Amino acid sequence: MEFTSEPVNKALFDLADPDSAYVFGFLQALYMCMLEGRTRLLELGLPVGRKSAIIAPPAEPFSHSDYLRGIIDADGSVGFTARGWPFISLVTVSPAIAIFTCAEILRVTGTVRTTRPNTRDGVMNILIATDPAVEFARWLYEGACIAMERKREAARAVAGWERPASMRAWSNRRRWTPAEDAIVSSMSLKDAAKILGRTKQSVSMRRWRLNAQPHG
Repeated sequence: MEFTSEPVNKALFDLADPDSAYVFGFLQALYMCMLEGRTRLLELGLPVGRKSAIIAPPAEPFSHSDYLRGIIDADGSVGFTARGWPFISLVTVSPAIAIFTCAEILRVTGTVRTTRPNTRDGVMNILIATDPAVEFARWLYEGACIAMERKREAARAVAGWERPASMRAWSNRRRWTPAEDAIVSSMSLKDAAKILGRTKQSVSMRRWRLNAQPHG
């Protein structure tokens, strides 16, 4: 059986239903594990990347938090680092799943994550920690219809984490990209702010910094 981005048979799954969305995401993640076998399949020289690339979120309206929780439960990690920082992570070889996950992280927490694969085995490592992990754990697991109990308990602990007073405050400051800089340099403050989803003050400061940089 292959899970693809083709529309799902509604007789089997109504993905607007939280239970069905969770189960579908969980099965997709298990299937990716079977295809990957991670380092073992790579060692055997099997075409992990090509087969795993077919895995994608369903092409119809679906319950995003439940679907992604199914993926995290099956193939993600929720917990605390050795330093005591809460985190949520996912390792995937599917570009579509990586893009979807990063988009949800951005939408829910305002945190930017990239889908650039690592150079060793081509997988994409997506990780958030501290405040974004707290916010994302609450979105994924609070009031969840179905969840692995071990992951649910870990998520509760993550969601209850409070930043120590001695720890520097977290910032979700967006980094400027070359494409955004081109818009800042070529448009009015009002138009650039509207297109980029930033404040005029932020665009103005960025334009000043660009103009202050040495050229040549």
